[in-house]
Amino acid sequence: MRLLILSMPAVFMCLGVNWMLFSTMLAGQKTGRVNSLRRTFSWMSIGIGGAFVVWAAIVMFSDLVKIAYPIVIMAVGLLLMVQGWAFNKFKLF
Repeated sequence: MRLLILSMPAVFMCLGVNWMLFSTMLAGQKTGRVNSLRRTFSWMSIGIGGAFVVWAAIVMFSDLVKIAYPIVIMAVGLLLMVQGWAFNKFKLF
């Protein structure tokens, strides 16, 4: 069970990569262009960052592993959420 808990951030990242693959390659229009790659990337960053933060909070409160690992993952999640917001707000790419 502990291995499953510790591997969840990697699963979240794999889901995010698959989300980008599906939304850009498979769900694109017939011309192969995506309506808004910036919006798709922003939502992916915010979604994965939010999943990291929720996961870290649950792991911290359940006291299953040492506190440092969830704190690092929570910091990464918050950075992903800020990145997604910044890409959408300031149109950085």
